[in-house]
Amino acid sequence: YELIELKKFSLKVFLFLILFLVISHFLNRLYTYKVLSNSLGFRTERQFQAAKQDARILGIGDSHIKYGLHAEYLENSFIVANSAENYIQSYYKLNGYLEDEILDVDLIIMSIDLHSFSSYGKDRFENIEFWGKYIDYYQLALRNNDLPRLFDFWLQGEFAYVGGFDEVSTLIKIQLEDQPVTELINGYQPKNGNFREFEKKKELAALRADYHFKGSDPLDPDLLLYFIKMLDLARENNVQVVLVRFPVTAEYYSAAMKISSLEEHYEKLGSILALNGYSSIPILDYHDVFWQGQDYFSDSDHLNEHGAILITKTIKNDLEDLNLLP
Repeated sequence: YELIELKKFSLKVFLFLILFLVISHFLNRLYTYKVLSNSLGFRTERQFQAAKQDARILGIGDSHIKYGLHAEYLENSFIVANSAENYIQSYYKLNGYLEDEILDVDLIIMSIDLHSFSSYGKDRFENIEFWGKYIDYYQLALRNNDLPRLFDFWLQGEFAYVGGFDEVSTLIKIQLEDQPVTELINGYQPKNGNFREFEKKKELAALRADYHFKGSDPLDPDLLLYFIKMLDLARENNVQVVLVRFPVTAEYYSAAMKISSLEEHYEKLGSILALNGYSSIPILDYHDVFWQGQDYFSDSDHLNEHGAILITKTIKNDLEDLNLLP
């Protein structure tokens, strides 16, 4: 009798799990279609796919590119960057782009800022539904000898709606016209704010620097590997690469330099580039150009739109001087 009851209970549990997974999968698809599809990543991608035939310059990377390279002031450019994007994600995305026969890219602009190689952001793979188009998660887990992580990737993708309250709330506010749709200009996202108006600037900058570097490897081997792989991809496809150090506030730089592991950071990176045969790649260094201009920043290490316009005009002029504009 007990064995029969156990079998009945097991069958009920099994059927419940099947029903739960079916309903959950439906909710996830609905969440992806209705909510995630309106996120900045998906919107940027749709905008890019519609304009890619005219894109001769790609700005790829994280928020420093997303907020700092103003596509309106650099003709034939498109910003395919995403906030918090790491070099692993950028590599897979660039590989997908360069396989597209419609795309005819001549120049890629990438950032190599202080935080670009820090391990703090290496394992962030949010929005699996978006990145699944480009990233081979099995290959990624296999390379890192971390196959159990595939289960984590599956969970993130299959249950994306869990914890998605903020995204749903934002979409509702937009639909009710209580909140404007975030503007995108060929992928560039204007950022508001004025760092000069902030109180406790040094403290805020120190918190930001700690977030980027405290307890992290400033030159993470995996991020360096995928960075070099991106350069290899560009070379194989005869695409010029320009590396840019975007402006940060003096407060942020000072706070970062108090972290001992960052000493000689740029020199070490230069040695790595030379060791891999890329010592001739142009590096445009603007990290300190606005140290007297806090009005150009939205926070301690991101430019606002005014700052982005000025730095993009400077980048354009420098590219013209180097005869690198398409």
